[in-house]
Amino acid sequence: MFFRLTIISLGLTVCLILSGCFGAKETDEVAYVLAVGVDYLPNKQINITYLLAVPRALGASGGGGDTDSGKSLVVTTIKAPSLSEGRSLLGASLGRSPDLSHIKVWVVGEELARQGLENLVGPLLRFREFRGSMFMMVVRDTAQGFINKNKPSIDVLPSRWIEGLLLSGTETGYLLPTHVHEFYNRLKTTSGAPYAVYAAINPLSGTDRPSAKPTPPERAKEYLAGDIPREGGNPATVIGTAVFKRDKLAGTLTNEETRMVAILMGNFPKGFLTIVDPQKAERNVHILLRLGKKSTN
Repeated sequence: MFFRLTIISLGLTVCLILSGCFGAKETDEVAYVLAVGVDYLPNKQINITYLLAVPRALGASGGGGDTDSGKSLVVTTIKAPSLSEGRSLLGASLGRSPDLSHIKVWVVGEELARQGLENLVGPLLRFREFRGSMFMMVVRDTAQGFINKNKPSIDVLPSRWIEGLLLSGTETGYLLPTHVHEFYNRLKTTSGAPYAVYAAINPLSGTDRPSAKPTPPERAKEYLAGDIPREGGNPATVIGTAVFKRDKLAGTLTNEETRMVAILMGNFPKGFLTIVDPQKAERNVHILLRLGKKSTN
């Protein structure tokens, strides 16, 4: 009898200890970070830009789609020697506890990427809040400028816009979405080079600045991010690929070159190809390419 009572008492004690969540925080105590941008600074410093969500503004419309995206976001930039120190400084100025577990994309400035990312990516994955499923992006010029000038106008939720933009490659093949853990794995292996999505801010002037002329019989020109002839809309553009040699940025691939890499890797989803009609040169022929089956080694 005594043994049974002891077991029951221990069971009740364990239930009381394990019940509840001691680390729980209310929504108004947490600052949700949706994106982090990192830029190079001299003297062993980095420029860290945080894109923060405003939960009150996001929920004001009740999902009706009429929330101003500018009011639902806050952008702040901090100079620090590391990402961990930047997080601490961010919490000191917000009055809330920064939550990095909702980050959708890690944005890296081109100059920092050319300096090398090994000392940033390795420690990054050791923090529990930094998930390996974050998308990785290299931007022309600075990550701070890219995040500040990025103005999504279609989706209410910025996180949904980020995911939709980076997953648009499944419809065109113009980019290869890369997660941080995929980049890190390629960084540590000798069988392949790391790569990431390439992005830039488009001047929206409508100026045509192709990187290469069409290869006959194709009609379409080749572009890098930011060079597409476009006017109006969000200036942020994601197209092409940033290729690394070890941890340093070695060069960039255009949208067509990215398609070729995707085909060689067996990751090409689908996309349209416009070529000259062999019967009438003034007409176009539109071909939808798609991956029938993965290649076998």
